[in-house]
Amino acid sequence: MKAGTRIVLTATGHTAGYLTKGKDKLELDLIRGESIGDILDRLQVPRALFMFALVRDEKVGLDYKPEPGDEVMLVSPVMGG
Repeated sequence: MKAGTRIVLTATGHTAGYLTKGKDKLELDLIRGESIGDILDRLQVPRALFMFALVRDEKVGLDYKPEPGDEVMLVSPVMGG
């Protein structure tokens, strides 16, 4: 498969540190037909760090397939100690 779209990922909580390595956002070339779950797998982000995502202010799950130009916010479960 070839790259078909570009999206922007932002993240909260533990996902942010794992995914963006100190940056606020990550621009990513999306493989056509790729879901959020596929993106997490490709970036080797443990699914335990994922609770849901927000796209255009709507809550979406792992099966959501981002569209060109989407900004996807990955939301982690709240963890404490």
